[in-house]
Amino acid sequence: MFVELNALKDHLKDFPAHYWVAGGWAVDLHIGRKTREHKDTEIAIDRKDQYLLKQLSGLRYIEYIKDRKAKLWDE
Repeated sequence: MFVELNALKDHLKDFPAHYWVAGGWAVDLHIGRKTREHKDTEIAIDRKDQYLLKQLSGLRYIEYIKDRKAKLWDE
């Protein structure tokens, strides 16, 4: 049912920290059905684990939230 999320789960299978689905996909998971097409897949992680994301391959970009605004993490 959630093909895109299963692909994400496979991609993150070796990620050495906890993560959780956020945004619109989180709502869809909660109600048990896909409610709309999603342009992205958002996950959340603990701040202490943020640099582990840089070790992942295949990410198009990483954003973070500061002052309630999404910013591109391009360090």
